[in-house]
Amino acid sequence: MSAENAKEMIQALQQDEALRNQVETGSSSSEAALNLTVELGKEQGLNFTAEEFLRELETRGLSVNSAGQLESLSGTVGEEGELSEEALEAVAGGFYYGSGRNCSQW
Repeated sequence: MSAENAKEMIQALQQDEALRNQVETGSSSSEAALNLTVELGKEQGLNFTAEEFLRELETRGLSVNSAGQLESLSGTVGEEGELSEEALEAVAGGFYYGSGRNCSQW
């Protein structure tokens, strides 16, 4: 249940700019941002631990930087755990090898 609450809090942070700003301006480190996020979650009836929140972030390819902002762990993963536009462009187009009947096309 608390993992679901952590997921809901991540979605709330991604969708609610005022909530994001509250975390970013109310913390001076990633640890402080995590603790504040847990407290704000409790205020909204979402009980989870900092560890559960971090696990859910990692599942989505996200982390909390020193300014308390959510950021991608990789340039290939977007904010919602999906491939970024750059990563999609890199894999689009396919590959063609050979000629005639015995050829490969991806």
